[in-house]
Amino acid sequence: MLRTLADSGSDREIRFIHSARSPKDIIFREELDELARDHGNFHIHVLCAEPDDNWRGPVGLLDDTTLLKLAPDIRERSVYVCGPEPYMKAIRGALQRIGLDPDRYREESFGGLTRPAPTPSASQAASVRFARSGIGQQCRSTQTLLEIARNVGLYLPSACGHGICGTCRVLKLAGDVETADLGGLSAEEKAEGYVLACCTRPLGEVALDL
Repeated sequence: MLRTLADSGSDREIRFIHSARSPKDIIFREELDELARDHGNFHIHVLCAEPDDNWRGPVGLLDDTTLLKLAPDIRERSVYVCGPEPYMKAIRGALQRIGLDPDRYREESFGGLTRPAPTPSASQAASVRFARSGIGQQCRSTQTLLEIARNVGLYLPSACGHGICGTCRVLKLAGDVETADLGGLSAEEKAEGYVLACCTRPLGEVALDL
């Protein structure tokens, strides 16, 4: 959409807000920077849930307070939202609290049909050791790593809940798991041992870097 507006010479004042897991996960980052540099009516805002030491932009998840900060006149704007359904649901709620007219809202899901993480045919005993936190937890193989972490009071960022966005990425140090991510991890991340906690279940003893 931004490319089309740029190519057509649109003079509309645009607020483009993108949520990314980390700075390295910003999609088309160089092109976005170029569009903002070449078009004074394009304002690019990126939020990172897991910023690095060099990040100077907004941090956290997108909510009504942040939306109003980045686009104070959002009630008068047309709003287009794209993302996993849980993400869009959160944004819809934020816009409702802000008071946006529903007629100004449009959305498109990039997730398509989602499927839950596979459930073993029989519940089996399992355990998860959270190495950095020094916590061990007995559990069942029908529970996701995200559920287990929350049950012991550990915070692990999550968003889509279907293995799409990659927010709940965590490094598996040892053990076998069953997972059904929908593209939220790159091949390199999988090779390094990362899994998505929302759609991964332990098979026996598992250790996580958390």
